[in-house]
Amino acid sequence: MSIANPKYVSELNELAQRCTDSAGAYRRALLSVDSGRLAAFCKRRAQDREKLAGQLRIRVKEYGELPHEGGTVSGAAEKVLGEAKSLVMDDEDAILSELVAVEEALKEFCERYAEATASDSENYDISEDYAEITKSCAMLKELKDGAEA
Repeated sequence: MSIANPKYVSELNELAQRCTDSAGAYRRALLSVDSGRLAAFCKRRAQDREKLAGQLRIRVKEYGELPHEGGTVSGAAEKVLGEAKSLVMDDEDAILSELVAVEEALKEFCERYAEATASDSENYDISEDYAEITKSCAMLKELKDGAEA
């Protein structure tokens, strides 16, 4: 399979890395949450993001490129910042705030990718993935609103 624009393969690689970042944030949250509902949500989303990252890396290989393993540099920085925050504030509200930020960043990247590739049917369609990420963002905001009440 060929791709019209190699830039999109690079963006798929970055999307896979961002999914890995998201999975890592959910796994870190699992270490600190007490709520059964939030823990179940985090576990499920970590698995979903790892699966999506794997699917994207397979697609990158299909396009004849080498997939990048691991997360992004900014994701590594967010991990350090999140770990530092957890030393100071080990509450669900802080955890939910971090998860919302990570998912919103992933959602925004998906939007940029979808806009950039909309006119080219040869590129990987992320509409279903985007819908799931958007749903996760909404659920996290609901959980955060519930934790604040």
